[in-house]
Amino acid sequence: MPGNRPSTASAQRHSEWQVRPLVGGALHFTGGGTVQLFDFRKRGTTTAYQFVFVGGGAGIGPQLGGASTGFPTPHEFIARAGRFLGENIYETVRQMAGRRRRHVENLDFSDSIMSFVDIETETPFSALDLHQATGRVSMASASLAVGYAVCIITAQRSSRVYFNSQSTAGTGAFNQGTVGGTAGVSFGASINLGLWLRV
Repeated sequence: MPGNRPSTASAQRHSEWQVRPLVGGALHFTGGGTVQLFDFRKRGTTTAYQFVFVGGGAGIGPQLGGASTGFPTPHEFIARAGRFLGENIYETVRQMAGRRRRHVENLDFSDSIMSFVDIETETPFSALDLHQATGRVSMASASLAVGYAVCIITAQRSSRVYFNSQSTAGTGAFNQGTVGGTAGVSFGASINLGLWLRV
């Protein structure tokens, strides 16, 4: 169980945290609940700590899939795929005209999918501090296979706020880094209060 493994988390406090949402689900019909899985790590390191957020609150609609962590939004995907197709058609025509072959970059989203995002901390904290801290996860998404998503996270313990209203949108985000892409099936929005638990 998540609550039985806090000893595997670091007790070192720092303020340079990064986060990436992995997968989650939520179901709300005015009221409901959510379970979301996140990775946290110190900036510049490779050691990640997995946390699950379990909570309930107000909202509407089902939400199932990956959250907004740099996954390309539909318009970005279409733009990059169109550019890739155009470059390949152009290169084919060049070669048919006897021109020398040029290298065309592959269509690759791996640099942005599942990337970590910097979050601004208000109080330095450790992975041990985050375990069983209270928090809030606010989400809005519209997706059929791929779509758009917003995921905003908060964590605190008593009066110590660790981070407040931080977006998890990654490098594919737009609208000032708030709205990102998502993979899954969802249409809804919710605000959930709950606990951060180390898994």
